[in-house]
Amino acid sequence: MKTHGAVGALWLDSRDRQVTLSKALKTLCDKADAAAKTRHDEIGPIVWDVTTNSQGMTVKSSTLQTKKKDATRATVVAPLVPDNWVCASPDENIIVYSLIFEGGRWKIDDIGAASGLRRDSRKTLLMKSLK
Repeated sequence: MKTHGAVGALWLDSRDRQVTLSKALKTLCDKADAAAKTRHDEIGPIVWDVTTNSQGMTVKSSTLQTKKKDATRATVVAPLVPDNWVCASPDENIIVYSLIFEGGRWKIDDIGAASGLRRDSRKTLLMKSLK
């Protein structure tokens, strides 16, 4: 996928978000970016790569496993095998994607590590940043 932002910086550009993120998650990202800009916060609300639950992990391999699926929602789990990373728990390397069928295609509605999904999901962190 060609990104409009820097290499490896998926979802930094709003145009990239529209392709892969649900309307709700894209809207939250855009609002959080606007709030960060108002605060002169150059980093923004999320300071690590949520797709690897790290800052700098190189992924050696991964698999995708569909855990739940109906006509409009799905949960996909991606266990990652890191190449250069050691975590406190192997569960930190399990990424959970919540998908929604929207606009004729599957889009990411939330993402987070299985070990901290409730407290550290992308949606949760973005909502916290707007308070």
